[in-house]
Amino acid sequence: MHRRPGRDRGQREFYVVAEGEVTERDYLALLNAEYGESGRFFVHPITRRRGMQPLGVVERAIAQLDELRQAPGGDADIGEGRIQVWALFDRDQHSRIAEAFAEAAPTAVRVAFSHPSFDLWLLLHFQNMTSAEDGSSDAVHARLRTADPAYGRFGRNGDKSVTGRRAQALLGREGMAATHARRLVDHCASGTCSAAAGHCPSCPPLARDPSTDVWRLLEALQIVDVG
Repeated sequence: MHRRPGRDRGQREFYVVAEGEVTERDYLALLNAEYGESGRFFVHPITRRRGMQPLGVVERAIAQLDELRQAPGGDADIGEGRIQVWALFDRDQHSRIAEAFAEAAPTAVRVAFSHPSFDLWLLLHFQNMTSAEDGSSDAVHARLRTADPAYGRFGRNGDKSVTGRRAQALLGREGMAATHARRLVDHCASGTCSAAAGHCPSCPPLARDPSTDVWRLLEALQIVDVG
């Protein structure tokens, strides 16, 4: 994917490679539509039909990063944060998650990992959740369906879209979601992680149950200010 034509030099660009093909893409489109112009950013969602595995997400993000570096001024834009590349993937029941983290670690790719799934981030807009789910999103979906009428059938018959009333229900609640997400990091079972310092290197990703780092993307977009 190439840069959007006619890019304003003052506009920041975020290339976000996402595991899922529907929910994440809808959510990123919402961020563009509601906050992109005022925040002077543009998010490029990168997804694949039928989704990707976590390691595939990171590999695609690294390939995107390499492509962007080859563009005139690309290294400077990336180094100064005007262009960022993110990898969004979930725990679900995936294997090779540790490998995905290891692959991203020496690069400029930023990881937003959710355990058990990205859908936890949606739920945190309405309420906290602290129970470990071991990669299952059943409890997340059950709570989300009762959290707001717009989500009454979320996850039923494969419907995980975030458009229309569902999208509108999230707006204005980003700060609450970030607060809930940060508390999950502060109360990580490892006892060594904190939202301020980040996850401790000795804390394996699969132990971060539940957690989501999508709030860090919103912080980078300057949609939320966590101080």
